Amino acid sequence: MDRAERVWMFKWLTPLYTVLALTTWWAWLRRGEWEWLAMAIVITLVAAFGWWLLWWARRRD
Repeated sequence: MDRAERVWMFKWLTPLYTVLALTTWWAWLRRGEWEWLAMAIVITLVAAFGWWLLWWARRRD
């Protein structure tokens, strides 16, 4: 997998992970269970890493 394919993959996956993170935070606020909080934190970190990678790839171009 070359660089262009990785950037293309993150271009599509990062917004999906962001939506998933937001819905997980919403579920934690509604239910208040610790499992939802843990999932929300992990998914938010994955989404943030994806946004950082997209920013870094754009900066390199």
